[in-house]
Parts: sequence; C-alpha cells; structure tokens
Amino acid sequence: WTPAFHPGAKIQPSILRPQFIEFEDKGGILPTHTVGAWSMGTYRTSLGKLNYDLYIGNGNRIVDAGSDTGVLDFNAVSDDNSNKLLGLNVSFSFEETLDGLRLGIHGLKQEVSAYNAASTRVGRTMMNTLGVYAVYDTDKWEVLSEYYHFNNDDLMSGAGTNHTSWAGFAQLAYRTDGAWMPYLRTEKTALNQSDAYFLQQASGRSYTRNAIGTRYDLDVKSAIKLEINHTSITDGVATDFNEVRAQYAIRF
Repeated sequence: WTPAFHPGAKIQPSILRPQFIEFEDKGGILPTHTVGAWSMGTYRTSLGKLNYDLYIGNGNRIVDAGSDTGVLDFNAVSDDNSNKLLGLNVSFSFEETLDGLRLGIHGLKQEVSAYNAASTRVGRTMMNTLGVYAVYDTDKWEVLSEYYHFNNDDLMSGAGTNHTSWAGFAQLAYRTDGAWMPYLRTEKTALNQSDAYFLQQASGRSYTRNAIGTRYDLDVKSAIKLEINHTSITDGVATDFNEVRAQYAIRF
C-alpha cells in the first residue's frame, strides 16, 4: 500500500488506509518513513520482472510527548541508538496471460526503544517482521492484500522472547465503464499485549475492521469518495464503533 499510494489521497481508492499501516502520527504501528539509503532494481525474465528493494536507515523510537503519547518517531535527525533499521522487499511482476499480478515478500528488522515524558527509556525491543503480499491490478480489477508476521524480542525487561503477533488486510475494488470505483476491505490484527513494542504504542491493540465504499472520478485530478466502516478493538476495554466518511480529493 505505502509504495503504491504514499501519500496520495487522490491516488488511493479508499478514504482511509488500513489502520495498522497508517502514518506514524495517525496511529500506524509500522514505520512508513525513514532517513537512510535505499537501493532498488529489476531483472527481466521471460515471464516478467523480478523487483527488489533494500534499505537501511535510522530506526524508530516510541515517544511520550504531549499529544504524541505512544507514537512511533522515525528519528529524522539522528538515531537514538546504534542499531539501524534494515529492510527488504522482493517481488515478481508477471506479464502475458498473468499481466497485472504481482507477488512479493518483505522483511524488516530494527531495535526500538520507548521513552516516557521525562525522556527516560522504559522499553527496548528487537522488532522482527516477515510477510507476503499479492496485487492484481487490471483495467477493471484492483486487488490488494498484505500480511505481516511479528516475532519480537524484549531486550530490556527479560520478559521473554518470541512474542508473536500478526496483521493483515485484503481489499477488492472494481472499475466500472464509467467513473465509479466501488470497493470492499477487511483488516485484522492480533497483537500480543505481552510484547512491549505494541503495549507501549497507543494504537498497539488488536482490532478488526470492515469497510465498504465507492469513489467517483470527477476528472483526472479530482475525485469524491464515500466510505462506511465498522471497527472492533478487542484488547483492553473492548470498543465497537461505526464511521461514515466523505472526501473530496485533488492532486496537483
């Protein structure tokens, strides 16, 4: 989702991003920004293209500063520890009869410290995630799905290792012959509350969300969207709520 639509509201079909891959300051539990070095490339075969991304950058920290309590900070100026973020993304884009299909794997490793309002470190976690994704994008259909498996280690409290969690979403959209694009999405996380990485984030609770919506392209530079969703937060105090959202999105 992030490489395809980051950060364009006009480009993405829905109003909301999947919650767990939202931007850091909007409740996302994964880094969507980093400062570092990024290498990318492709290798063409008879079936399509093999694509890769390798990157290294400043790792995240979890901060408690006013309204940003329990929020990931991507350390834009300098890293708060010497352990760098390492990531990879490898995919294959098919051509010919499977044109539009892209399958990939991704991984991320970083050490993340959490700080209280006095800037005292209160947690230290080695975050390890490995996942897969699939995209099918044609003139009519747009199918997006991502899965993340976490196997995080507590480096500070000695509470144990191998805290496993997972998160994922799938979205289906259809382009009509006109300018309409209805879509459906389901997303779910199962986040281990013994894992300090999630426990110390304000949005680090397990949830499910189902959404239905549509967009209408007024022209090549603007669109209107309507979206309805139902969210259930299942950790801590269980919460259920519904939302109805409308958006007018433009690009320059």
